[in-house]
Amino acid sequence: MGRVRSDVERLPEPRCVVVTGGAGFVGSHVTQRLLAEGVAVHVVDSLVTGKRWNVPGGALFHHLDVREPRLPALVAELSPDVVIHLAAAADPRRSANDPLADAQANVMGSLAVLEAVRTAPRRARVVFSSTVAIPADRGATPSSPYSIGKLVVEKYMAAYRSKYGIVTCILRFANVYGPRQGGYESAGVVAAFCGRLLAGEPLRIFGDGHQTRDFVHARDVADAIWRAAVRPLPADGLPLSLGSGTSITVLDLAGRLSRQAGVPLSLEFREPHGADVPHSVVDVTRAAAVLGWRARVRLEDGLGETLRWFASNRASVDALPSHTIEGRLAPAARSERGEGGL
Repeated sequence: MGRVRSDVERLPEPRCVVVTGGAGFVGSHVTQRLLAEGVAVHVVDSLVTGKRWNVPGGALFHHLDVREPRLPALVAELSPDVVIHLAAAADPRRSANDPLADAQANVMGSLAVLEAVRTAPRRARVVFSSTVAIPADRGATPSSPYSIGKLVVEKYMAAYRSKYGIVTCILRFANVYGPRQGGYESAGVVAAFCGRLLAGEPLRIFGDGHQTRDFVHARDVADAIWRAAVRPLPADGLPLSLGSGTSITVLDLAGRLSRQAGVPLSLEFREPHGADVPHSVVDVTRAAAVLGWRARVRLEDGLGETLRWFASNRASVDALPSHTIEGRLAPAARSERGEGGL
């Protein structure tokens, strides 16, 4: 693929960035990266699934659900250069049990963020986290309400870009893993396997284990998001997919983590999930061309780091609730400095 033409000017180094969902797994890594770049970071999170201790010291924390009426006033007051929208109900399987709650959190929440940006005196660039579970074939239907919701928001992003001139960047994530991913049975497969290994339980596989997945470390995703925040972007606004560009089977993943943990491989097979796709590998060509990005963390290194983090933080991880979908609003907003932590 050749060079992608950019019709959107590179931003000056952003001074202020809002990260929705910044107390979550990916959001905390993004916040760390922004702080390392010298940016003033404001984390907006309802703490329904995010954790207060995930917010690094140096970030200002706002306890707020993005659907609350207070959000537009906050965005107007902060006047950020960039809004990185990561807040979401992020479990495709649970979305099938309650599509309405999923749409309220993901579609209406994203619309609330776009409206806050649109009505602010100064319009920020918006970076949005989507999913590679959206089929590349535009005529195909996504396999879960979660993926459908993400696709709907992508369409809204395009509309706000066209009608209101808001600069948007859509990043479709593969299977992101790394430290701080939790509550282990409901999280991604790497976190689930780490939790079960440390608990001395067999690794639970849904299906025969021959399904393939593309795994990308959270630090690599944070790097891509930083680049999306500051680099010139193509005028077409088309999504950029983030992954390693390679895939392994779930059985292979189980074997690698068991070897890292130094324990015999023990497996427990369950019926496959209906929403799961059999094979997934990401074409990262466009992300490389637009962002100058590629995944740098080797899978073996990233798995070892993640397993060590889980081993060091078992008490905190065991206390994490499942990633449930919540239709309710969080408590009233309040702001305070990040406390750092795990």
